Amino acid sequence: LQRDSNIALRNVGLAQWKQGKLEDGRTTLESVVVRADRSGDRLSGVLALNDLSMLLATSGDAVGAISYDRRAHDALRALAKSVADHGGLAEDLTQIYKMRYVGKPDYIVDLFGSFYSYLMITQEVSP
Repeated sequence: LQRDSNIALRNVGLAQWKQGKLEDGRTTLESVVVRADRSGDRLSGVLALNDLSMLLATSGDAVGAISYDRRAHDALRALAKSVADHGGLAEDLTQIYKMRYVGKPDYIVDLFGSFYSYLMITQEVSP
């Protein structure tokens, strides 16, 4: 239930960002990170940190974007290492970890580009 509410709140933050309400989107996404940390929902935390990094990069705040990017990097790495590797989820997370740095000279704001991958990860991680 906590993950579902984090996902819903993340969607609100993404919608605010898409509407051009950058500060509102940032505040909402930061609240997802806090909620995810408190509840142990590391997947939502990783996704929100990555969103925050892209949001700040697109708004011209390179220093802030790098800070969130490093946090997302560390969180995703820890999440990937915490899952037993059965060729499924851990492999997918490792692939996402690698893809964050391959073929992206700049951040690309494509909020729904990996929607199906996200659904697959969420489905496998859900209790």
